[in-house]
Amino acid sequence: MKSPAISDFLPYKEAFENDLTSLLELRVYQLYIERYIREPGPRVNTHLKLFPNNTNLFNMAEVLRLREVLAGWQITLQDEFGPYELLNFTLGPYADGM
Repeated sequence: MKSPAISDFLPYKEAFENDLTSLLELRVYQLYIERYIREPGPRVNTHLKLFPNNTNLFNMAEVLRLREVLAGWQITLQDEFGPYELLNFTLGPYADGM
């Protein structure tokens, strides 16, 4: 995220989680913010993990949908949380299906 309005992400963390999971059509417990680091720019580098709901893995259609939303400039959250640059979308166990 590029956000000149945020110098400390912690007070905004819950709002970000709620907004992002709503946009991704996920529940809040399906998102884990592994880390967030303030960078020059001003920028907040966030490392997010997404988890399926009540299954071990997302199906491939869902992985593709999530990637499209995150990579396709479809994120329209509060002004404090943007604009965005997706730097990486790690497929992990889904890489073989791509």
